[in-house]
Amino acid sequence: MSVTRIVSVFFILFSTLSFKAGAQQPDENHMPLKFINKVEVFAGPSLSFNYGNKFIENYDNGIIQNKRLQKYGYSLGVGFYHSLRNRIEINLRIQLDQKGTNAELNHPLNPVNNNTRQIISSEYTYNYTTIAISPRLHIDKKSKFDISLGGYISRLNKTKGSITYFDESSGYAYNNFNGRQWNGFNTDGGINSSTFIPGKKSFEDYDYGAILCLSYRAKLNEAHSLMFQILYSHGLQNVYNDMFTENLPEKNQAISIQIGYIYFRKY
Repeated sequence: MSVTRIVSVFFILFSTLSFKAGAQQPDENHMPLKFINKVEVFAGPSLSFNYGNKFIENYDNGIIQNKRLQKYGYSLGVGFYHSLRNRIEINLRIQLDQKGTNAELNHPLNPVNNNTRQIISSEYTYNYTTIAISPRLHIDKKSKFDISLGGYISRLNKTKGSITYFDESSGYAYNNFNGRQWNGFNTDGGINSSTFIPGKKSFEDYDYGAILCLSYRAKLNEAHSLMFQILYSHGLQNVYNDMFTENLPEKNQAISIQIGYIYFRKY
């Protein structure tokens, strides 16, 4: 599915639901309905656990030991709400997301001559601008608890990577860069090649996927509330493009905890 088509689907969904809302009556537990009746700002940490690239392949039954580690990031942005019915509203968000991958590879440095092990720690960071839209359902009468299921589309702004090498004979070596690096392996676990692709050439410009969110609203007064949310995003797009044979499939997956402030617009 093309990016243009995805954006069009989001726009049609939002426009259609907004048009239907015109015939609804205000919820007696909320402010009167407007096109935008609530505005929010939010921020919080996230945890990425992407899977799919060469670091999770095993070679020769354990000669290489791979660890897929979590990658810390964040989300922050602004959101807008439009009520449809007493317990249903649409939430549109514009946010900055930091996602990525983190892995540790333990392999024999020179399998033919000795048993010295080399540890390669790699970390990649992806910075996105994201537009997300999702219907929200209030699951209790006081509208404190919400559940939502929707979608997002993200544009990749920047990537960066770093790799640390360590072995007992040579010590530490560190390298940071903009781009992506892969290693090729022999069947005995030794590295036989290394490929570096600079900048964003090996990455897809866009990511899209589904989001699931659970939230709790703590009401301060009639116009102000705090929102606490746990959000899971599941990417459907391969992070890497198909221009290079080294690009194996990998998709963004992340859990974030967000704290937000919500302002209810007046009459």
